[in-house]
Amino acid sequence: MKKNLLSALLLLWVVAVAGIGLQRLLALGATLNGNGPLALASDGQGTLWLGTRDELFRLDAYERLEARWPVARLGLREINSLATGRNGVLWIYDSALRRPFRCTLERMQCTAFGPATLDLDNNVRMTGNAAGELLLADNNRHRVLRLGADGELLDTGAAHRRSYPNQLSIHDNQLLLADTDNNRIITLPADANGTGDVVLTTRQRPYRFVRRGKEWWVIEAGVALTKGELRHYHGTESRRLDIDADDPYDIADTGQRIYISSLA
Repeated sequence: MKKNLLSALLLLWVVAVAGIGLQRLLALGATLNGNGPLALASDGQGTLWLGTRDELFRLDAYERLEARWPVARLGLREINSLATGRNGVLWIYDSALRRPFRCTLERMQCTAFGPATLDLDNNVRMTGNAAGELLLADNNRHRVLRLGADGELLDTGAAHRRSYPNQLSIHDNQLLLADTDNNRIITLPADANGTGDVVLTTRQRPYRFVRRGKEWWVIEAGVALTKGELRHYHGTESRRLDIDADDPYDIADTGQRIYISSLA
């Protein structure tokens, strides 16, 4: 998706039947004044992480700003994506340095993770698994890589080419991948190898998603990944959700609410 200045963060209250209920702007406009886009991540226990290119923010379950860190203080240059890990670890992908970082923010410490020779793209999505490994969807390199708990390269993804892979997520111990160019979300084996099974066929190209049981909220976009839209899927039914955002960018589920950041 195109990268404009940060415009808004939407808070979407989830209702089981209609797919989406009340929505409102999260009242942090004066605080989140860094450059967009706005990356989101959550531990599923109420905490919400937000990252602009310039700053990182942490909100508690009551949407109170707990902490903020300028990117430069963390030894980073530009946040592209976020993912939560075990034991309070936050994964940050730096699109300028083109490396993942493992961050323990209580100690204000971020450390480059994995070999420096990975040759990653600037657009990478991540997820950590129960074994402490890190999986990376390298979008423009068409691959999913796997790094061990100590950062060693376990799999280059060369055996299974993916077509512009985007979000990686673990749900009910299943590894899910937004197989963007094929208009679908698939499951993958835990080691990210194999062809995978289709769990959801989407109307357009899926970019970001969250899942609750049989329900999905998916950000989809056209060929150029611009002007995304939010769709709700439940069984065989799907519908476009009207939200106060012209270009939804990222999505996260805190376990209480679903949050969406918007580029416009």
